[in-house]
Amino acid sequence: MGDGTGMREYKHVGELLIESGLVTPDQLEHALQLKQDKRIRVGEALIELGYTTEARITECLAQQYGYDVVDPRKLRPEAAALEIVEPMTALSQLVLPWQIREGHVYCVIADPLDIPTTDAIVRASKGQVVFSLATPSELFEAVAKAYGIGPKRMSTPAASEEEKPQPKRAKSAAPRAKRHIKVKPQTDRAALLDALDATLSARDGGKA
Repeated sequence: MGDGTGMREYKHVGELLIESGLVTPDQLEHALQLKQDKRIRVGEALIELGYTTEARITECLAQQYGYDVVDPRKLRPEAAALEIVEPMTALSQLVLPWQIREGHVYCVIADPLDIPTTDAIVRASKGQVVFSLATPSELFEAVAKAYGIGPKRMSTPAASEEEKPQPKRAKSAAPRAKRHIKVKPQTDRAALLDALDATLSARDGGKA
C-alpha cells in the first residue's frame, strides 16, 4: 500500500489513460466536453460515454502511483479509525479510514489526485497514513455501511419522533412532515448526498 511519499509526478487522469492505452485522444476530447457541460469529473465523463470503466481507471491510478487496490466492502473498519473523518466528509470525498496499527492509519480512497483531501487525512490522523485505492462505487457503499448512513438514518429527528406517542401540542404548532427517502447507494450517490444535506440542515434548524 502506498504511504504518499516518494511518488511520481502527478498527471491528469486523461493523460494517464491515454498513456496506458485505455482511451484515445478523441475519446478524451469528447469526455472533456461532457465534463464541462455536466460539471463532472473527467473519469466520470469517460465512464458515462462508455469509453472505460471504474475498475480500469482505478487500476491505472494504482499502477501510476504505487497503491494497492482493495475491495473496501470486505474490510472491517475500527471505530477509532472511523473517528478520524466525519461521516459526511467521508461520504462526499470517498475516504474510509479503517484501521490503526503501530502508529499507521490505513485508509482507502478513490482519487489519489485529490491532494487537499489526502493532505487533510494526513493532518487529522496525526501519524503516517497508508493509502490504498478502490473504485468510487464500491467505496461509497463501504463508507455508507461503515458509518451507518442509509435510508434508516436518513429520516429527520422529527420523523423518528412521530413513530412514538407524543404529547398534545398547542394549536399553533404546525406538524412536521415525515420524510421517506429511498436511495440505491451505488447508482444514486448524488441523491444520497443531497438527502443527507437536507437532513442535517433540518436537524440544525430545529436546534436553532
